[in-house]
Amino acid sequence: MEDLILDDNIHLPKTPSLESAREIMQLKTDYALLGKKIKNAKVALWIIIGFTVLGSIASVIRTNGEDSLLLIINGVYLALLIACAILVEKKKIFIGLLAGTVILSLLVVVTGFLNPLSLIGLVLKGPVIFFLVIGVLAVKEYRGTIKGLIAHGISVDGTEL
Repeated sequence: MEDLILDDNIHLPKTPSLESAREIMQLKTDYALLGKKIKNAKVALWIIIGFTVLGSIASVIRTNGEDSLLLIINGVYLALLIACAILVEKKKIFIGLLAGTVILSLLVVVTGFLNPLSLIGLVLKGPVIFFLVIGVLAVKEYRGTIKGLIAHGISVDGTEL
């Protein structure tokens, strides 16, 4: 679709075709849907951080702070998750969500090997991992949707993903 160029280099865009209008509507719909998936992944990451903080507090109370190795492991795990959340908030969404997914998945696997009876951890962390994976997959599609909207001359937020 070429623009009409008038005197003084003023560009007047041509009226979009029906096919172009349909494509724009689909891109806008995808943009909104993928944005929700990414937001859900962000929320899931903060939820697991909250549960980790509560679990760490309960662990300290239960052991009276005597199990220092457990406290160190919980602290490192919590610091890694918070670093992932900070990456997500600093618009490094793909890296932050992917790292959070890997860290959480590794924790579930290691916990499963160390204590096979701890299915409660998998039950609680399974949905969080699901939302993180969906978020990671949505980021790539989201980038393509943004590029498509920009190609049609529509400005959108999220170009820094």
